[in-house]
Amino acid sequence: MNHVLVGRGMLLETNHIRVYTNTYFLLVYITFIMGICKKQVNKSQNEKNTYIIETEREI
Repeated sequence: MNHVLVGRGMLLETNHIRVYTNTYFLLVYITFIMGICKKQVNKSQNEKNTYIIETEREI
């Protein structure tokens, strides 16, 4: 009887650890993607700004 309880406890613990690692990796993944998106947005904004400056110079 005790062995079964210990087995279940171990199973729950490993599941908790698995959930924590999954959540951790998910958070890292999301922040990574958000960082890439922000970089892309900044890049496009900079390109727009340089385009505006170039057109102003021509005028």
